Amino acid sequence: MCCFVFEVPAVPTRDYEWCQHCAVGVGCGIYQDRPRDCASFYCLWRMGFGADEDRPDRHGVVMDLQSKLVDGQVVVRVWRPRQLQERRLKSAARSVREVADALAKDGHEVRLESHGPRRRTHDSGE
Repeated sequence: MCCFVFEVPAVPTRDYEWCQHCAVGVGCGIYQDRPRDCASFYCLWRMGFGADEDRPDRHGVVMDLQSKLVDGQVVVRVWRPRQLQERRLKSAARSVREVADALAKDGHEVRLESHGPRRRTHDSGE
């Protein structure tokens, strides 16, 4: 899902579109030479947060930990799925709490950034 939700200008890939180098279900075709934006992505599910049903490709919510501190805070980015379903929202909220609690235990102040699909406007023809 990380190859789907966020924009990588070096590839170029737009957010909420599959990266041209991604073999869906297999992985990155340029993994050894992937851009810095991809290499610095720290998937929180792969780091051990969340249950098996929280796996990003199963429930659509992707969370990552920024490798830099912003204003003394650790930044956790959360990408919402295209279609927000109640079970996905509950699962995402549980995962976010788990991450925030673990980081707070280590003495970090956490900042959450929520991202989602671009809102598309429809021309009403008027």
